[in-house]
Amino acid sequence: MFTVEMVRNYKRKTSQQKWVETDMSAATLAVRDGRMSFQEATEHYEVPCTTLFRRAKKEGEPNSVSLKQLGRFRKVFSNEEELDLVNHCLFMEKRFFGLRISDLRYLAYQFAQQNNKAHAFNAETGRAGKDWVNGFLKRHPQLSLRCPENTSLARASAFNRQNVKAFFDLLIELFDKFKFPASRVYNVDETGISTVPNKPSKIISLKGKKQVGNVTSAERGVTTTAAICFNAAGQYVPPLLIFPRTRENIELLNGTPPETVLVCHPSGWMQTEIFFPKWFEHFLHYSKPSATDPVLLILDGHATHTKNVQLIEAARQNHVHILCIPPHTSHRLQPLDVSFMFPLSTFHTQECETWMRQNPGRAITIRQVGSIFGKSYLKASTPQNAINGFKKTGIFPLDPNVFPEEAFAASETTDRDLDADAVTIQDAVFHATENPVVDKTSSSTTNVMQDINVSPITVDSNCASCSNVSSSSPTQTIPPDSNVASCSGLQTPIFKKISKNNYVSPIDIMPAPKVKSTCETRKVSKNRGKTAVLTSSPYLKELQEKKGQKVSKRKVVETKLPKQKKPRKGTKGQNKKNTEPISSDEEVEDTSCIVCDGTFLKSKEGEGPTNKDHAHTTKCKK
Repeated sequence: MFTVEMVRNYKRKTSQQKWVETDMSAATLAVRDGRMSFQEATEHYEVPCTTLFRRAKKEGEPNSVSLKQLGRFRKVFSNEEELDLVNHCLFMEKRFFGLRISDLRYLAYQFAQQNNKAHAFNAETGRAGKDWVNGFLKRHPQLSLRCPENTSLARASAFNRQNVKAFFDLLIELFDKFKFPASRVYNVDETGISTVPNKPSKIISLKGKKQVGNVTSAERGVTTTAAICFNAAGQYVPPLLIFPRTRENIELLNGTPPETVLVCHPSGWMQTEIFFPKWFEHFLHYSKPSATDPVLLILDGHATHTKNVQLIEAARQNHVHILCIPPHTSHRLQPLDVSFMFPLSTFHTQECETWMRQNPGRAITIRQVGSIFGKSYLKASTPQNAINGFKKTGIFPLDPNVFPEEAFAASETTDRDLDADAVTIQDAVFHATENPVVDKTSSSTTNVMQDINVSPITVDSNCASCSNVSSSSPTQTIPPDSNVASCSGLQTPIFKKISKNNYVSPIDIMPAPKVKSTCETRKVSKNRGKTAVLTSSPYLKELQEKKGQKVSKRKVVETKLPKQKKPRKGTKGQNKKNTEPISSDEEVEDTSCIVCDGTFLKSKEGEGPTNKDHAHTTKCKK
């Protein structure tokens, strides 16, 4: 049995239908209105006379009768319907629930079925064919198949209008009060420098080869932390490197940028005692703040930054104002993450690959990290990168409206409504009407939602978290490989087709996921910082109170008597001997220790001091 497949790279073999559809439409309209004869319209618009005669006699609008239809194949969807599919694909991508090829094939089949479109799609699989997908992507070149960047749920939900507005409100207040120029606005952040790059560079290889290798130093690399700081004028503070070792070795600074600070710690990560006073004093040496020329320092909410009382007190004394960005928004609001870290990582990967090529048989260790980091840092630390980082985040020049509305689309998935019973589908897809800081509409789906009436949200009665919400509509069926989530944390609203022509849009078939209002919220980490001016008096007072409570709790724990340890398992005689209690009637004698001049305590009268039967004093233990 032979199977015939469609030719996917078809080459046109005929010269028919070379005319333009707009010219045919204008000629048809001129003939119907009586302004021109068939011969005059043929010569004026350069269209075939017989084709014009046949199409002018057809019933319908001039634009519809002038469409080209070469061969027996016909388009399944009209231009307007395909535009709805394009808008829905882009809308789902903005919500970080982009459609795969299989999702698009399923959506096209359901779209054709529910709108009673004549199609040749596979009814057994319930999906459109691959040839239709290829043709759809060719007809709409603005769409492309991309590999998305993983974005955590915390980042997608935290970058919303409310958090961004709170950050810019504090920033505007500081700028209005102190009038910071570009050279006095700094940003600091840490990044990991590994001996094994995370993502290798692309190389030239044989086409079709399955596996392409690249030599690295090890399976897992050793991480060295680099603290980097620059200002909005394009000036850089020399970096601080934290090596994962106990003792400092000046040779580790070979090849590093000038005046780089060396710090060693067993973990190799930033610590509270390293950020202050080590790095902060280094920062004060280069920024030189004063009462007449203060400095603004922007950083993230890491515990080493926000939970350090000594740092905040020193900053207040040295005229440094510290502003913390909202949690999980550094990918958008931190200049270093926006414009510097990616070029640094790219150059670091290239330098590691160059070093491995020039030193065959050797592995990169922390002794080579300094020289490799120095070369990559000098390539990435350009004034343009620093200036663009502050500009794209809207920090300097100050621009609170730097982010478009579509940038907050991903956060709409986790927006919860105040009244779950009064929520409609339009509110579920976009935003609740009670939220004053959130716009309910999206530019990519406004046209789709104009003629669609909506019904209340449906909930699965079998879900435990939704047991207190009732609905009469059944739960919609979603394919198992679809990106649209069901009742486990996300709800899939059901739309009614109430338009005049019973039109079912793509968003009816595959709506945007939305968090249920009845789902339990996750606990917020206590160590996570919040957007605030850290050097302000209310924040410092709050932090000091928290520190005082922790100290008091520790003192209470230390005053409690320690529990007696159970004796170790051994011989029967030893266990019996060690478990005998000391009688209060027996005479107790103290014997001095030759190590610390302390005393031993006899466990039983008549027995001398031994290492097994007696405990040393506190001095001897230390």
